[in-house]
Amino acid sequence: MDNLSDKEPLPITPEVLIRCGFEACDEGVDVYCIELPSEDNAYDKVELVISIQGEIWDETHAAIYVKKSDVNSGTWLHIKVDVKYLHQLQNFYFVHAGKELKSPFFSFSSN
Repeated sequence: MDNLSDKEPLPITPEVLIRCGFEACDEGVDVYCIELPSEDNAYDKVELVISIQGEIWDETHAAIYVKKSDVNSGTWLHIKVDVKYLHQLQNFYFVHAGKELKSPFFSFSSN
């Protein structure tokens, strides 16, 4: 039997984000986006944006971005959290999307 105390949390990487359904938002800057469901008709698009620590970003963090079609640019909501591990991102996503983030490792099918 594996000892759970020996396990390390899974860090957020570009590969993990892509497998969770994120897409690269801006080439070369380690920023990834996934659209969130929105019940608020005031916004046309709501995205969860992840910036990965590296050459450009000091910390890996998540933020919520909203956009209206009648405005040229979007607005950052003041919801920004430092996330380093997949479980933190899954929790953040669930709170704001109301559903589970796609698993990067498992694919369930209903047969």
